[in-house]
Amino acid sequence: MKKRIIIILLVVLLIFPFAWFVSIINCEVLTFLHSDEFWEGYEATNMLDKIDYLKVLDYSNTKARVYYVGMGRSSGDVIRFEKNNNKWEIDEWDTVWSSTGSADAVIWPYVYDSVEGKLLMITIGVPLFIIIITLFINFKKL
Repeated sequence: MKKRIIIILLVVLLIFPFAWFVSIINCEVLTFLHSDEFWEGYEATNMLDKIDYLKVLDYSNTKARVYYVGMGRSSGDVIRFEKNNNKWEIDEWDTVWSSTGSADAVIWPYVYDSVEGKLLMITIGVPLFIIIITLFINFKKL
């Protein structure tokens, strides 16, 4: 009975890391396939400086959502693009986090980019990791 409970707990606790891993893989694949289409897209805002990198979060034939991280990790912005006449145009723009403190959210799945996201990873990730390791050790003892 104890083994069954530990297995259920492990499965439940591993769902979050697995979902996060799958989300990151999805973003990396979309970025690999479509990033060339969006490297200059942020310049249309006339407000964002150079970027360190971008990640394509969602992509379809007519819409895309791209996450831009500013040079020196100064900010994180999500820009939604819509395709009009075979050209990507900005539909919506949101600053998710900024090192100046003007925005302080996190972006899934790249929560570790902002200070708040790193804190979130520490407060959730470390205890989760300890619990999972403890359950694995106890499972072997049974």
